[in-house]
Amino acid sequence: MASSDVKTQHPEYLLNVGKWRKMRDVLAGNQAIQAAGTTYLPMLSGEEESQYAARKGRAVFYDATGRTLEGLSGMVFRIDPRIERNGLSELQLSDMDQQGNSLQSIAKRVVKECLSVGGHVLLVDYPEVQNTDLTVAQAESQGVRPTIQSYTRESLINWRSEVQNGEEVVTLLVFKEERAVENTSDEFRHDKEVVYRVLRLRDGVYTSQLYIQPKEGTIIVEDEVAPRQGDSALARIPVVFISPEDLRPKIRPSPLESLADSSMTVNVNS
Repeated sequence: MASSDVKTQHPEYLLNVGKWRKMRDVLAGNQAIQAAGTTYLPMLSGEEESQYAARKGRAVFYDATGRTLEGLSGMVFRIDPRIERNGLSELQLSDMDQQGNSLQSIAKRVVKECLSVGGHVLLVDYPEVQNTDLTVAQAESQGVRPTIQSYTRESLINWRSEVQNGEEVVTLLVFKEERAVENTSDEFRHDKEVVYRVLRLRDGVYTSQLYIQPKEGTIIVEDEVAPRQGDSALARIPVVFISPEDLRPKIRPSPLESLADSSMTVNVNS
């Protein structure tokens, strides 16, 4: 894949990215809706700027969607889930992503994301290990272990799957991420660069590759890496798509979308 193609967005992504942005704004509340201006409150024909500003100031945004999200997600976890360890240590369960998030915290985020935008993506990330002879205790003390990485549905810009032996198998994923970069001339700045994480399944081998878009300059393509589990390469991309309906890559609508639309109607007609 040429680096110039890595920004390509899936046709379904293009159809849904506007809906996701709307859901994020509605759930963020009145301030986000006001800041969006004419996106959600169009100017009337012949209306002057001062008149529009006055009308926008009077507009009422009823935050029913955000309150419903909190209520529904709270109902799901009104009883603590039963967790099967399957050999996981207490440390792993309490920090599944090496960012301090427990398995239960990740589960709660997944539920909220499914209600908010209709889906979420979880990826098992395997670290590169030079010494494969580490004991379990040594690996854990050095932080060498698989982690669960969470991705919003918006961050997955492209994907491909195919049917193999009657099973849908994901063969390509492209995640768009942002990461902080150090500014050597100004310690107080908060600069970021865009990173495209490309995951492929080719000839039965899973590989990962980063395409880095600096703030200035051309895309930097890093070497392709084949994550391993012990001594073996992985034969599948270790990813799970979660939606209110199923575990497939296909985009599903948010269960709260119609409620969000109703809230926007109140805002426009107020």
